[in-house]
Amino acid sequence: MRGREQYTPLTLLYRRLFLLVLLIALVFLGQGVWGVYQKERETKENRIIAERRLSELEGREYALRKELDRVTSRRGIEEELRRRHDVAKEGEHLLIIVDRIEEVISEEEPPWRRLFSWWPF
Repeated sequence: MRGREQYTPLTLLYRRLFLLVLLIALVFLGQGVWGVYQKERETKENRIIAERRLSELEGREYALRKELDRVTSRRGIEEELRRRHDVAKEGEHLLIIVDRIEEVISEEEPPWRRLFSWWPF
């Protein structure tokens, strides 16, 4: 029985203990890898959200710059003053548009008056 080693109970205990320690180390390493994987996934999702937000903010910045360019011009200042404060230049006139006169009169006129429209009152 030279080719085959004989295992003593103490040798078998050491081997089993070594396998148990190896298994425990493997579990701890697996948990670490799993944690890194989850953080990488979360980071990827946060990056997508941040890129969307950046795109929205860049669009808003473009619109604000365009509005700022408009408002800083002489014509833009005048437009804003007219829009916010209802002002007019010297020499300009106010134009008021009203409904047709017949509609206004017919609403105010009593019904009996329409019957005697031929008679002057």
